[in-house]
Amino acid sequence: LDDGTKTGTPTSRDTGAIYRVQGATKFVAKPAGEWNQFAVRCEGDRIQVTLNGELINDFDMSSNEQTKNRPRDGYIGLSAHTDVVKFRHVRIK
Repeated sequence: LDDGTKTGTPTSRDTGAIYRVQGATKFVAKPAGEWNQFAVRCEGDRIQVTLNGELINDFDMSSNEQTKNRPRDGYIGLSAHTDVVKFRHVRIK
């Protein structure tokens, strides 16, 4: 998702969102063509999203009606709504 030039308030469909539930706090993505560093930390009910060194989402799944009953374990998927997407240095701990 090319959010590198966006301004204003991110929506729940922009980079760093808990998709369709809670938007990130700000846009910090680099321009198209540059690599971003993205980290998602899931611990219990808490999800933290860090993009390029900045915490942009801190979400408690148990505090939201849409997410409180979602599984806390399972598959990890990487995707994008674009033609081409590339990932590098993917690490799961």
